[in-house]
Amino acid sequence: MNKKNRNLTKKIRNNFWMKDWIRDALSDDFSPWDRDWENDYFNSELQEDEDNFYLKAELPGIDKDKIKIELKNNQLRIKAEKEEEKEVNNKKYHFSEISYGSFLRNFSLPNAVNSQNIKANYENGILIVTIPKSAESKVRQIRIE
Repeated sequence: MNKKNRNLTKKIRNNFWMKDWIRDALSDDFSPWDRDWENDYFNSELQEDEDNFYLKAELPGIDKDKIKIELKNNQLRIKAEKEEEKEVNNKKYHFSEISYGSFLRNFSLPNAVNSQNIKANYENGILIVTIPKSAESKVRQIRIE
């Protein structure tokens, strides 16, 4: 094996293990904890303001009734199913970049959320889960007497 091929093999091996290092380095109280990088998943982002966390998930082309959101032991699980459209015709594919099948993400919630009042809204392929912060987690101003 020549030097160029050895370096390429080493780079590929390092990148393979890099995903686990990144997942470990970026883990915090509110993180996707079981993202399977090799299988289908959906993209998401997390934002927050003074009162809430906002988890946004891209689920284009998925019917609202094919999305399930579950909460158990401070784990928020989003499952979605996108069925392949079966057309009966004589067309053949040259390529397809559209993902079909099951999609799943789990997120660990911090303890400082009000899990009883979580709400979800789905519009134009975007799911937004609003997760209220608990009273204990909000910043309080202390008056000096």
